[in-house]
Amino acid sequence: MKHLWEYFIRGLLFLFPIGTTILLVVLGVRWIDQLLNPLFLKLFNFTLPGLGFFVFLLFIILVGYLVEYIGKPFDYAMDSLFSRMPLVKIVYTGLKDFSEAFIGEKG
Repeated sequence: MKHLWEYFIRGLLFLFPIGTTILLVVLGVRWIDQLLNPLFLKLFNFTLPGLGFFVFLLFIILVGYLVEYIGKPFDYAMDSLFSRMPLVKIVYTGLKDFSEAFIGEKG
């Protein structure tokens, strides 16, 4: 029984970041579709399938680009801000350490 529990936890830890990422992408694409398609329909009288996915992809690329150039000062500012909030500090530090384990670099 002990091994089953360990396998369950190991599987959960493996699938959690994957599932969370997929969920966030799907929710982000749906949200952008719901936001932009009615506007696009009103302006151009038709909708574009996949518009949400394309805009979400561009957003992720833009964030990656900005992180490359302003990431360190922004990271320092967020660390400084969140380190003064007792409960937020614990959550923020845990999530940041978790993500850095996958990225492979310390900010």
